[in-house]
Amino acid sequence: MSELSSTEGMYMLKSCFPFSLLLLVLLIAGCEKKTALPEMVQESAVPENSELQSSASHDHVQLDDRSTEAVIAEYSGGRILVSDLMEFVKYNKIAGLEKLRADSIPKLDNEKLRVVALWRAIIGQALKDYEIDAVDDAELLQYCKELYPQNQERAFLLWLTKTYIYDHIGHYTDSEVEEYYQKHKPKYKQPFEFHMRHLIKMTYKSYVVSEADIEQDGFGDLERIAKRISGDESLAANIRMDVPGRPVRYDEQKQWKSLNPGEKLLIPMNAVASKAVRDRLEGILGEVDEGTAFEELCVRHSDSDSKGDVIGPLPQGTRPMLGTLIEMAKKTPVGQVSEIFGTKHGYQVIEVTQKKEEGYKAIKDVKNAILGEMSRSDNQRLVDEVLAMLFDDPVLDIKYDLIIAQGEELTTSTVVARLGDELLTWGDFEGIWRKAGSPKDRDGILERMKMTQPLQMMLIRKLGKQQLEDPDSELSRVMPTVRAFSLGSRFIARRVAEQTFDYITPELQRQFYEENKETMFKVRQKLAYKSIVAMISSEDKKLDKEDRAHAHEILRDKLQKEMEGVRTAEDFLEQAPVLNAPYVARGHRVPESGEPIDETRIYKEYRDQLEMLEQGEFSPVFIVPHRGVASVLLQERIPPRLMELEDEGILDAVNGQIHQRQSKVFEEAMLEKYAARVGFRFLADGQD
Repeated sequence: MSELSSTEGMYMLKSCFPFSLLLLVLLIAGCEKKTALPEMVQESAVPENSELQSSASHDHVQLDDRSTEAVIAEYSGGRILVSDLMEFVKYNKIAGLEKLRADSIPKLDNEKLRVVALWRAIIGQALKDYEIDAVDDAELLQYCKELYPQNQERAFLLWLTKTYIYDHIGHYTDSEVEEYYQKHKPKYKQPFEFHMRHLIKMTYKSYVVSEADIEQDGFGDLERIAKRISGDESLAANIRMDVPGRPVRYDEQKQWKSLNPGEKLLIPMNAVASKAVRDRLEGILGEVDEGTAFEELCVRHSDSDSKGDVIGPLPQGTRPMLGTLIEMAKKTPVGQVSEIFGTKHGYQVIEVTQKKEEGYKAIKDVKNAILGEMSRSDNQRLVDEVLAMLFDDPVLDIKYDLIIAQGEELTTSTVVARLGDELLTWGDFEGIWRKAGSPKDRDGILERMKMTQPLQMMLIRKLGKQQLEDPDSELSRVMPTVRAFSLGSRFIARRVAEQTFDYITPELQRQFYEENKETMFKVRQKLAYKSIVAMISSEDKKLDKEDRAHAHEILRDKLQKEMEGVRTAEDFLEQAPVLNAPYVARGHRVPESGEPIDETRIYKEYRDQLEMLEQGEFSPVFIVPHRGVASVLLQERIPPRLMELEDEGILDAVNGQIHQRQSKVFEEAMLEKYAARVGFRFLADGQD
């Protein structure tokens, strides 16, 4: 057998049905949940063919394309049915199809279905070849045996799930659903919702801030503007920003932000001007009596951006809606126009186009949600029961007294639980124990033990092996296939890797490098840079898109003023720590790199600016969406370059790429050779 390098060995491990250990603990609902089963159990705990799956998973398919008894293929060992393949993929994972679910087989496309059926047909022959070749090949023997224990444990997990969880979830009658609905009815409350058109006339005057308006007198700047425009300085608190959403310019709960020249405001009208607006709206509504459609009036006269479009359903989003508007919608019949009413924005009228009254959602509309809730509840209960059953083993010996007395001083090799000849050490338990607050009582320790994956698997292995003693059990029936697939597929993968290894020559390595060097072996440019930033507040991050954009503009103007004295790279480096300090103190990370780093590690907005700079130059202040604004200084640029084949690691990378591509060719050829040996015949239509 050819000697394989570490690169080829790594490739083989990745290419031949790489089941992970499948023994990671998955907490059902966060750290507060007391019990968990290994990840494989959690993945399978929801029934594959249930109404829950049809609503909760986009991958779910109905069993309506092929009958489970349809014949998919035939070979020297007999016929292969849809049901055979469903069981096969449940207990065996094919490379490239690892996520294939058993309930997807009836609807699987023919290309993938043929692959599954082919593997099902050839594994027996592959196992025979392995057993013959492994007689005098200890390395092959060891390599192929590595996978079987993992797959056996996986089969134990799947059997446990089906028997104790899967078969008991998701089969709910209409009366059970109705009972659940009535018991939990408050959670299915239907809030009041409506759709509308609205015609609004604003009681504000547009105003653009000038240099003369800014005396750095805080709120006093707004008071002077209000008095000059509306004749009443008390209206200053209601001055709004002329941006979508029209937020108030001054919020007493927030720090004052100085006015900026060019900033657009909306100044409230005084009482006389406001009454004139209302009178104008009354005149517009008179056209409805003359036959003009309300929608047309909205298009012609409304100060709203919607201009006659239907808005809804309302209320929506997280921002509170005007109570006056909601009350008017409730009292206005569908298809009719409301009376005139005032809000903080002005005077308006609405046409209600549709609405849902407050009440409860119909059971037919929430049935899928109810099925999901019932299944999740049953799933947790059954998982708890399974763990209780597993841990109620008279042979299991947990060293409670040792943990209580010496838990803080135990070494990682100290045995804290025993199941026959299998041992659980402190190193496997300590992390879970400490995360739970280092419980010192028997119940607390037991609950942590139930979440300890190695101990779970000891108990599951024991239960699975007991099942194998019964020749009529499901595990006894499927385990020969699991063994054949584990050893046979591993044997084929080994032979494919050997062929691929022998295929590679120095000439092929050089050819591959030359053909792919520009796309695969080009080192991107590296950049070193510093930045000066101004971050938007957490409150501003919650604004809608338009309001947030306005907040960015205000922040950009502010940083530009602060950087007016920055003329050189030295000025930039001197001012950066000073201007960044407030944000660093609040825990923000300032993007920068003292040493050149790969350009892909730099935020796109920063990278775009740096691309336009020469070394020692800094950018204008620019906006970084969702973060704030910044200016960047380019300190060093290392241009991109091509790696040579002789450079460290490049030859291994070339070999890995060739393996990845060519092994697929060799694998397909080998599978077809096996197909011919076993007389495999695929029946594409799944019929006899």
